[in-house]
Amino acid sequence: MRKEAKHKFDFKPIGNAIKDNRISKDLTQQEMAGLLDLQLPYYCRIENNGQHPSLQILYELVQALHISLDEYFLPDKKLSRHPRDASLTIC
Repeated sequence: MRKEAKHKFDFKPIGNAIKDNRISKDLTQQEMAGLLDLQLPYYCRIENNGQHPSLQILYELVQALHISLDEYFLPDKKLSRHPRDASLTIC
């Protein structure tokens, strides 16, 4: 049996980041939903209501919009860029 979760993950900040990045790319919610082959109401709930998408949908969203999730999943870690390849590393 699964242990009861002590803390439910709040997806709203990621939904806001998805929305901000979509807007910065001049895409409508309908266009974004279409690109990912999602129903518009479902996509809107991800952005606006903090709906938890499947891992696959989350992956497709962050890939399409170039969003890093480090700050949301690892908020207490100090992140720095590796000087040689500019990739994120956890210190």
